Amino acid sequence: MPASLYRFILPVLCLCALTVNAQTQPPVPPEALSVRVAKLVAPSVVIIKTGTGGAITAQGTGVIVREDGMILTAYHVIKNAAQVQVVLKDGETYDRVELLGVDERRDVAAIRIDVPNLRAIKIRAVTDEQIGEKVFALANPLGMNWTFSDGLLSGVRLADDVPGAGRGFRLLQFTAPASAGSSGGVLVDSEGRGIGLIVGGLNGGQNLNFAVPLAAVAGLIDHRPSKLLGGGLALGQKPPEKEKIEDRTGKAVAVAEANRTERIKEARLIFVQSRTALCKPVMLQNELLKAAAQLDEWQIKIVEDVMLADIVIEVDYMPLTFFYTYSIHDKRAGLVLGAGRVTAWDCNLAAPGLAKGIIKHLRAVHAPPELKKPAQKAQPQKPQ
Repeated sequence: MPASLYRFILPVLCLCALTVNAQTQPPVPPEALSVRVAKLVAPSVVIIKTGTGGAITAQGTGVIVREDGMILTAYHVIKNAAQVQVVLKDGETYDRVELLGVDERRDVAAIRIDVPNLRAIKIRAVTDEQIGEKVFALANPLGMNWTFSDGLLSGVRLADDVPGAGRGFRLLQFTAPASAGSSGGVLVDSEGRGIGLIVGGLNGGQNLNFAVPLAAVAGLIDHRPSKLLGGGLALGQKPPEKEKIEDRTGKAVAVAEANRTERIKEARLIFVQSRTALCKPVMLQNELLKAAAQLDEWQIKIVEDVMLADIVIEVDYMPLTFFYTYSIHDKRAGLVLGAGRVTAWDCNLAAPGLAKGIIKHLRAVHAPPELKKPAQKAQPQKPQ
């Protein structure tokens, strides 16, 4: 056989052999794929617990992105947390947590625990060409730790197109279920490579969930430690058995409630501020002024200078939800005196509900106590 003909036939034969071999390999069953991905990814996902005074007040998720303890999570999970713990899949708990860097616009934070040889997830960049791919989400929603779900990558879009998400960065839209507590969880492909950090979803039951591309925020772990977060050593620890928990708790609650009540009752000047560009302070001020008669009765005024205020009312928005929140702060003592939230499409619709909740807090401390009517004595019945 001429050498030139041999060089032509050999590649064809190799290609045929590869084709026959591929056809003889059975496809991977969907359930086997899910099991394989779950086992591969689970050790790279952590629980992040936050709280104050030893009491756990919130829980989120984080993903290990470098084997020396570098973790990415949603910023709002650790923002303003007094105490922080990181719990690994094997149950090991770490109380010393360093903050490396924050991307507030994308709601992402990088933290570090001093632990070597962890299972870090591999990161893969995503483009529009991957839309329609099978994806998997692993997180800790509603305290159901290491919950695994699957779905499709349904879009790569600008945050500008997602109500309340922000501007100037991309989001991955996916259909895998992601409930409250999934923030900071990881979105992976069929090979277990991390493609996104879950940051939230839109309400409505349509599985409109979103993740920040991991490739876009991985650089946060290269920052030097900027802050040691509050030690979480006491989080979740039970008090000594000899203490009567119910007595101590009851007294503490009574003192705290009395203190909050007195603080609100003494307040005369209120300042309204907003932590979100979606809600202007004037929106809430206008709604509060509709109750001007009651405010005058309680000798309460709304001021334009925070330095004059006794209490500050702070309005905020929970990213990628329809929740608008308010909190009432004692500016002098730094206490939270009350809080609440409403569900609305935008702040114009939320403002009346926010104002109603605030007035309710004020009325509770200013309204005079109800007088109990004396019980009527039973009248003796006349004999028939």
